[in-house]
Amino acid sequence: MISATSPDTKWQKDYKLALENLEKQDLISSLYFIDIAMNSNDVPSLDVIGEDGKKFDYLPYYYLGIIYFKMGKYPLALSSFDLSEKFGFIKRRPDLFENLQKYRLFVNNKLILQVSDTPPQISKTEDKQIQARKKFLTDEYEETVPAQRDLANQLKGREERLLHAVRKELGLPNEPIGIYPWYFYYERAMKYIEENQWREAMLYLSESLLRKSAPKLNARRYGVWFKDYTPYLYLAYVAMELDNIAIAKEAFQISKSYAVADPSDPIYEKVKSGLK
Repeated sequence: MISATSPDTKWQKDYKLALENLEKQDLISSLYFIDIAMNSNDVPSLDVIGEDGKKFDYLPYYYLGIIYFKMGKYPLALSSFDLSEKFGFIKRRPDLFENLQKYRLFVNNKLILQVSDTPPQISKTEDKQIQARKKFLTDEYEETVPAQRDLANQLKGREERLLHAVRKELGLPNEPIGIYPWYFYYERAMKYIEENQWREAMLYLSESLLRKSAPKLNARRYGVWFKDYTPYLYLAYVAMELDNIAIAKEAFQISKSYAVADPSDPIYEKVKSGLK
């Protein structure tokens, strides 16, 4: 019998928790759990047999679109709905597909209002509430310490050259190719590192860096969850495992310049001794 915590079934539990939290309008928790589920399984399917023997439909992009819509992230919502339709499974559930079309119409209307020359008037009180919620829900509204911002500006050229080298090594364009926030790709990179899948880890680290280039202690993800963001250290580690010493050395030097990564971290020690 497969345990409830095995990798084969844990995504099912996380998916169901995402739907339960969505029903309760706890959007941050819902986003958190659906993101974890998709880290393990990002391919939709119908009539999945759960560990309890009951069937359920796995339609993560459809529900991700609803979550993003309710959070006011309309471009991400639209991309998620488009992906859900692209996989095709949603079309075999007419009621859900009709609902998807309605949501898409709502999203397009919201986007039209956002670019309208005469946007609707919003009261000052409501505007304050909207801005406060934006700050709470999104990483984009984090304040940057001036000294850290100046350092990022100084390193910008080196970071761009490093990322260009990484993307060239992977055979990818310099522009991001995914639709999700930085932490989605960073978490996946960590998962691939745990599994010693170095090339995949490098890919997802580069996608994360294209969205958020500066490392940060306690970087906000999912609104209320925090994690140290040290992508250059892990990029150095991954490149070292791939025997690409040039990328590893430059990534490690940039990581040391930011002084965010903990020198007592075993990965830090491994990279430092490996690049001597």
